[in-house]
Amino acid sequence: MLSLTVRVIQVYFKHVYSPEAEIVQVSFEGLKDVLDQQSKLPKEVLQTGLRPILVNLADAKRLSVSGLDGLAKFLELLNNYFKVEIGIKLLDHFASLGDEQTLARAAQAPLEDNPDILRMARLVNIFRLLPSSASQFLVKLVGHVVEAEARLHQTAPGPFTEVLAKYLDRYHEEACNNLFENVRNPRYIWTYRNVISSGHAPHLVETLSNRAEEIVQICFADEHNVELVMPGLYIIRELVRIDPTWLNARQEFLTPIVNVWRAILAKSRHTKDDMSDAYYSQMPALILELFTAFLGQQRLPALLSHVVEAFEIRSPFERSAVAFFLYQQVALQESVEYRRELIEYFLALYEDKDVSWAFKTNSLRLLINPTLRLYFADPANDGSLVSSAFIQRVNDSMWKPLAVPAAAKEREDSLLIEVFSLTTLLIQHVHTKVDQSRKEVFKFAWMGINLLEPTVKLTAYVLTATFMSTFETPAKFIKLCWIGLLRLKESETRALYREALRVLANTVNKFDTPALGVIPEWAQRVRGILIEEGQTTNQLVTVCELLVNHPDLFYEYRELYVPHIANSLNKLAFLQNATPELKKLSVDAVDLIYRWERRRVASIESMDIDGGSGRKRGSDGNEQGTSKRQRIDGAGTAVSASSGGGWGIPAQVRESLSAHLLRLVSSSPEPVSKGGLTLRALQLFKEILGPKGFHNVNVKLAFFQRTMAQVSSEVLAGDSR
Repeated sequence: MLSLTVRVIQVYFKHVYSPEAEIVQVSFEGLKDVLDQQSKLPKEVLQTGLRPILVNLADAKRLSVSGLDGLAKFLELLNNYFKVEIGIKLLDHFASLGDEQTLARAAQAPLEDNPDILRMARLVNIFRLLPSSASQFLVKLVGHVVEAEARLHQTAPGPFTEVLAKYLDRYHEEACNNLFENVRNPRYIWTYRNVISSGHAPHLVETLSNRAEEIVQICFADEHNVELVMPGLYIIRELVRIDPTWLNARQEFLTPIVNVWRAILAKSRHTKDDMSDAYYSQMPALILELFTAFLGQQRLPALLSHVVEAFEIRSPFERSAVAFFLYQQVALQESVEYRRELIEYFLALYEDKDVSWAFKTNSLRLLINPTLRLYFADPANDGSLVSSAFIQRVNDSMWKPLAVPAAAKEREDSLLIEVFSLTTLLIQHVHTKVDQSRKEVFKFAWMGINLLEPTVKLTAYVLTATFMSTFETPAKFIKLCWIGLLRLKESETRALYREALRVLANTVNKFDTPALGVIPEWAQRVRGILIEEGQTTNQLVTVCELLVNHPDLFYEYRELYVPHIANSLNKLAFLQNATPELKKLSVDAVDLIYRWERRRVASIESMDIDGGSGRKRGSDGNEQGTSKRQRIDGAGTAVSASSGGGWGIPAQVRESLSAHLLRLVSSSPEPVSKGGLTLRALQLFKEILGPKGFHNVNVKLAFFQRTMAQVSSEVLAGDSR
């Protein structure tokens, strides 16, 4: 019976070295069962079973992955049978396998497939299974691994991370000491960071957390010593990533981190100081990650203000996530009380003379304006977020001081843009609360439209237009604003330009009502732009967009614009640099003129039906009555002579419109079947030539001449063949 047991044990010993994992596991379980039944194995059986691995262990070249895995299994079961001195041999083998040339070659290919790296990782794995006194190898083993990972150019977790983590977790106090002793060495920090984040060293993480004060004393005693601050930030960052509440439970550690942040900010604000060092591109991102982790668990307006300061630092680090975080923390907050608290807090900082203007600008751009914009966009808001006291503080700290041109010119353009945007929001949504301060607001807005920077000027125009559409304003100011806006030629910030025109166009006719038969000055100004500067594409686009977006406003004065627009369509669609947007605008303009004419004809038909006057209509759709009226412009000049339905489109203009559409369709590379602009132009062309469209329009087929000639030549060539 004993001999049978010995044979079974020998089989188990033999197959622990198998390269097949399942066979190894079965053998391991079998040996474990045997040891559970008998505490001690026969000496000769033990020697026979261990001899293969012990023989191979004498020479690094004879080591194999399966053999080292087998040794690890034996150590789990037979730890008492091994001496700790085996670790010396293992360290020698690790150094032998990891020579400089071997690691240099390994670094050029995937490490998971390199047999030398796999054997080295198995060697590290054995140390955690040695007797408890194996802590004596910690310094040398960690040093060997750090050196190997450095030669492998490894920063992310790799083949050694998990096995080293399990070893360091067993000797967590010694590992913590080793980390502190080598905290200045960036390579040690990389290795320990990977160990901490691996999840295989929970006791080491706990020990580091308990010794956090030592981290602060070692790394943050001098906030200017970046060589120590950097590793301290990395260690704390890894601990916070494991437990997001880590820093919240240790708020006293915020102070040294904030001190480092302030030191970086102070250096950044001194423009002569060099910020090109890599430390200054890494530390802000690390600190911001800690700040945002803390703020994700707990509200602290003072700490939030430090996050806003990130946009003042002269370092190349990513900030888009910071802006989104601030948006989530403030603008997207459900609590109106918390949003009000933050707005008042940052408004108080704006009033502080010691706070930088860059911070004030960023507070408006990232916090106050987005919060108000999102709040007002909610139809369920009750307006309570903005109080009359808030308006008064804005008036005293922003509108009054900045209304003085000299004071405004001292400020950055970006600040003025944000204050203009804030004021526009307030007028749009809580104008009753702004009413008491409207004089200061108007002075501030009027000052802005006289500045030179295009974006500042246009933002001020949007504010001025919004003010005029909300509060009663003298007509002379509205005219001046309208004229100044139309004369702007800047091609940038078109969105702001369109917005200012849109708002002001809804206002000009309210405060400038001319006498009967007289064309108002604001309508004449639009015609003047076409005549004087219509050859400029930007101005032509401006007028066309204005007419298309406000068809009812300009309908009565269409004779001022239609002939010139019709003659200028080719400038929009067929210049060399014509964009799809310009081609679309040209179709929009044709459609507008056609709808205007349909509206005129419909009004005549309605008059005929209602009045039964028996008037005759000419072939062009105009009435031919005995009485005619003249429209007089501001200079007393007659510009039209139509009756009843008003000015009708001349035949030449009709042909120009149809010809433009035909040319656009025939020259378009986009097939009609795909829809889009070509199909729309074709449908409009059909409608214009239809029974309810223009009459007596001559269609120019010259556009198809080249295509028809090409087809004819191809047909003739085919016949000759």
